[in-house]
Amino acid sequence: MNRVAWVISPPEKGSGGFRTICTKACYLDQHGFECHFFILPGSEAYKSSGTVAEQIYLWFGYKPKSVRVEHTIPCNFDIAIATAWPTAEFVAFQSTPLKLYFIQDYEPWFYPMGECYLRAENTYRLDLKPITIGRWLSSKVSQYYPLPVPFCDFGVDLELYAANKNYREPFSVCAIYQPGKDRRLSGMLIKAIELVCTYDSRVSFYLYGSNQKVSTDSDRIHQLGVLTTSECADLYSRCSVGISLSASNPSRLPFEMLASGLNVVEVFGENTAYDFKSNAIRFSETSPEGIASALLSSLNETQVDCGELASIEVENQMFLDAVFNYQNNTVKPKGDTLADVRTLPVSINDELAQLSRDVALINYKISADAQTPVCANHASITLFMNKDFDSHTLIRAAYWLRSDQSDLKWIDFNRNRDQLEMAISLPSQISSESILYIHLYSSDVIGDA
Repeated sequence: MNRVAWVISPPEKGSGGFRTICTKACYLDQHGFECHFFILPGSEAYKSSGTVAEQIYLWFGYKPKSVRVEHTIPCNFDIAIATAWPTAEFVAFQSTPLKLYFIQDYEPWFYPMGECYLRAENTYRLDLKPITIGRWLSSKVSQYYPLPVPFCDFGVDLELYAANKNYREPFSVCAIYQPGKDRRLSGMLIKAIELVCTYDSRVSFYLYGSNQKVSTDSDRIHQLGVLTTSECADLYSRCSVGISLSASNPSRLPFEMLASGLNVVEVFGENTAYDFKSNAIRFSETSPEGIASALLSSLNETQVDCGELASIEVENQMFLDAVFNYQNNTVKPKGDTLADVRTLPVSINDELAQLSRDVALINYKISADAQTPVCANHASITLFMNKDFDSHTLIRAAYWLRSDQSDLKWIDFNRNRDQLEMAISLPSQISSESILYIHLYSSDVIGDA
């Protein structure tokens, strides 16, 4: 059985990208693989692996074989898969026989031109085998790879998202609203909605995808927060038009909207036009008035045939086929003409590359150790003081476990030459998931605090 290490950052509730990771891992499990999730050392250190495992199951309904934090992937794993650009370097350092890069968006575009942009772009130059979600993304990153870049079409659960033959609210619009993601054009979306509300009093909107609220007094803008997949399907069955905007790789959501019988508005660009085959997509100019115009046009038309949509099973099989092709070395070079050697950067010194790798692995180990819960019945704190330390200064600590501070306790430091020491007896109800708060206070013993 092939053992697979998926390297992840802890997910957010409602993350479409993480749901895609889980569906691929589940499909691999069903076809002779064994999937384990490795949390990237240093990412969200306040979450233990146990907490992350619970959230993955609660939010996405998937149970990997294990969820762990380690500074290296054990040698008994056959495949390691990077899932976002911060995980790619970690995977590239591993000794796993096959190292894959599951690319779900062109992540350099998440940043202004600068260090993060260039670091994200550079991960496409690492010795990892790419698989993308979507055809445009495969085309976009192919410039970095000597081999054709396998892709998965955007698949839909055709049983869950099915066109509703029943009554729909004729002037209702659902729109994905995610202000935390610049690529979802939330500011432009809200301006377009305000234009439509002013222009046509019959139209109502249902925003979903984020718990962050829009400041509005309009009773025609309903804010639903983060929805489950079944709640999304129910929403699509009641609306007439869906809006899903993207400045990078398309979301999966417009494909699900199409399958549910909605006309869909999306901004026009090479990144969006590449993957849609349906006439039901209404591409808009990239402006509030452009989005508003496409929306009003969609409301006045009956839905056209959405065309042939790939099922989620087809998408998952395309991913599995790509994994098998990499394992069997059946992906053939493109045969493109190489760039003139004068345009290439200076090659990296091998010794410097090894030194950089060694330093990175040490940092991963430090981060992984810091994220590993330590079981103990007490905690010790030592303060090292300089020579100018005032002997009249009293330093105490307050500590508590409960959020209401009902268990708050005080303890004094003991002086030991040029350092202060104290030991805290940990509450019996503490666990590896608990947070113990410790605040330090100093005061003049002969004056006021």
